[in-house]
Amino acid sequence: MDLDLFLERLGIPQGVSLGANRTTRDQLMVAHTNAVTFENLNQQLGRRVTLSLEDIFKKVVEDHRGGWCFELNSLFAWALEQLGFEVQMLAGQVGRQEGAPVFLANHMLLRVDLDEPLLVDVGFGCGLARSIPLLPGTQMQPPYDVSGSELSDGY
Repeated sequence: MDLDLFLERLGIPQGVSLGANRTTRDQLMVAHTNAVTFENLNQQLGRRVTLSLEDIFKKVVEDHRGGWCFELNSLFAWALEQLGFEVQMLAGQVGRQEGAPVFLANHMLLRVDLDEPLLVDVGFGCGLARSIPLLPGTQMQPPYDVSGSELSDGY
C-alpha cells in the first residue's frame, strides 16, 4: 500500500505523526468517513466487483471513488495494519427481513484492539462516526442505538 497516497486521499497532510494509538485511529476514522463515500454503483450496474486490495486501492484512492463495506473496510484495515494496529475482519448482517435466515453475513466491519476491543466501520452509508467499545451495554451514536440498531427520532 502507498500509505502516503491513502492518507492524502483522506486529507491528512504529509508529515503528521501517526502511531498505533487511539488518537490516530479516531483521526483516520473521521477523515475516512468524511472523505470517502459509501457507494455500490458497480454492483447496481452489474459491473465486475473485486476484493483485490490493489483493485480497491485504485478505485478508492487513485480514482477518487467510494465503495461498499467490503471494499472500504478492507482498505481501512490494510492501512491500519501498515500503521501497526491489530485488526480483525468481522462479518455482520444488515437489512434482515422477516423470514430471512437468522444470520446472513452481508456486511463487513472491523475489530481493532488497543487497550480494549473496538468495533470500527467506515463502510456503512451514514454510519458510525467513531469506534464503539466491544463491551456489554448500549452505545449511542446518533442516529443509531447500537444495542438495538434502531433509528432515533428524525431519521
